[in-house]
Amino acid sequence: MNVRARRVGISRGGGQQAAMLTVALDDPVPADSAVAVVEPDFCRAPPHQVESEVRRTLLAEPELSFASLVVRRVPDGVCLEGVLETDAGAPDVCRLAQQVLGVERVINHLLIRSRRPLPRKRR
Repeated sequence: MNVRARRVGISRGGGQQAAMLTVALDDPVPADSAVAVVEPDFCRAPPHQVESEVRRTLLAEPELSFASLVVRRVPDGVCLEGVLETDAGAPDVCRLAQQVLGVERVINHLLIRSRRPLPRKRR
């Protein structure tokens, strides 16, 4: 393997101190660069698998009707956003979402809208 290298002089403190550093020209990542660390929870499943599974679970529930639904991954769970249309009280969507493997926490930002038309105002 042929590695090209270059010695680079670095001056600190107005040129009073000088240090020599070897830089590999073929190395795409410099040796002194920071390493990005990804939380292991985000690496266990393929991208968006948890979000897709939660979305599928909620949309398959016959008593739930969504005008819109967005599922975002957060540490240890998901965040639900959108509009849920219902005639009865709000069903427990958090319990349904937690049935999906990898979801321990649910942040529920869903808006609840009645499917029934509102009574007209009397004048």
